[in-house]
Amino acid sequence: MVEELPVSNRYLSVFCTGGTEVSTVLSRELLVDMRGDGGTPGPQDVSRFLDLYLIWKGIVCGVYARDLNSGIDTTYGFGVDIRNLPLKESMKLRVAWDLWENPDAEEDLYIGNGWNIVGEVKTELSEHISLIGKLGGKSEGFFPGAILDKGTYAGAGIEWEF
Repeated sequence: MVEELPVSNRYLSVFCTGGTEVSTVLSRELLVDMRGDGGTPGPQDVSRFLDLYLIWKGIVCGVYARDLNSGIDTTYGFGVDIRNLPLKESMKLRVAWDLWENPDAEEDLYIGNGWNIVGEVKTELSEHISLIGKLGGKSEGFFPGAILDKGTYAGAGIEWEF
């Protein structure tokens, strides 16, 4: 992706979700990308994420800030996500860590701080098909794509790129 963009390319585009994307190519090997989303609804709040990605030689490092708004209270969170760490020729590792404070809410479902940590291994079977397995753990509370309760979770899937 980075090789296709000219070194001086800077652009801003708007997604259908109401989010924005700002990218700056610093060199042919380093890309800085910032994205915001329109909001992710949870059981007692809406989370908005602002992500900053650094892409270098195919490795993607993302850091984000998150606000959680329950209508009564607004709190914040942050996280780090590193993807495409090479394990073997056809295997890549992703690790992510997240921390947030649950807002006060009428539902009073989740109180205090929350956390999530996950590791994921992607094995490329061909140019377009990969197998993915993940193992994670988290506290009680809402985080997109993870269980609501406290505990360990696992998943497996097939990725098809077209």
